[in-house]
Amino acid sequence: MAKKYHTVSIDFENKTYKFDLVSIGNPHAVCFVDDVSKIDVDGLGSFVENYKYFPNKTNVEFVQVVDRNNLKIKVWERGVGKTISCGTGACASSVCAIMKDMVNKNVTVQLDGGRLHINYDEENGVTLTGGAEFCFEGRLDL
Repeated sequence: MAKKYHTVSIDFENKTYKFDLVSIGNPHAVCFVDDVSKIDVDGLGSFVENYKYFPNKTNVEFVQVVDRNNLKIKVWERGVGKTISCGTGACASSVCAIMKDMVNKNVTVQLDGGRLHINYDEENGVTLTGGAEFCFEGRLDL
């Protein structure tokens, strides 16, 4: 499988993190880590979103490979902050993990908001399936 991403190193709080830069219609910086629960998503996510490499900002995903069929992801969404789920982030992270031969071409992604299923086919592209959950209601009085 051809390499279709670019990797950069970013220093944060005396540690160097490697991010694979991918686009799935919008920009993503994907960082593979041993344990997503130990990542400072707020601090590092915000830092990377606004890093000098990204003049228009970027989405940031922290990805833990559980096994060949499962990923865990924490998301920092561009312009929003930490979110419980992100479809394009799940797709970008999965495709990146597939290209690096870390997972199979059909993978389940566990996010704080639930599970998504990603399938990658070089001919047909990326397919995402999963549920949609109501998570917020608001009212604005003008």
